[in-house]
Amino acid sequence: MEKTVNKVELNGFMGADPSVFQISKNNKKAVVRMATNESFRNKNGDWEQRTSWHNVVLWGRLAEMADTDLRKGTRIYVTGRLTYRKYTGKDGQERFVTEIVASEVEIVKAEVKASA
Repeated sequence: MEKTVNKVELNGFMGADPSVFQISKNNKKAVVRMATNESFRNKNGDWEQRTSWHNVVLWGRLAEMADTDLRKGTRIYVTGRLTYRKYTGKDGQERFVTEIVASEVEIVKAEVKASA
């Protein structure tokens, strides 16, 4: 079978504090809402910016780090894999969710620019 790759890299800002859940005695799960932006010229030649929102899931030590170190507005760099799942809501309707399951998370420090 040929090798395939499911890898996602995102660099953006947290839109809210992480939601952290104790799954078992030794395991935590954190869910992060993350925003990325892209700039482009529209058909009139004017610059526009589009924001995309992403659901990022962190497990174990990454969830613990999120619980202590990540807050709304923090810039993070995430590497992970794209996953899809579906569930049935309380109203009986099927819902579909796209998530990034993180394998690495780094806090991106702000660049300090000095001027004379």
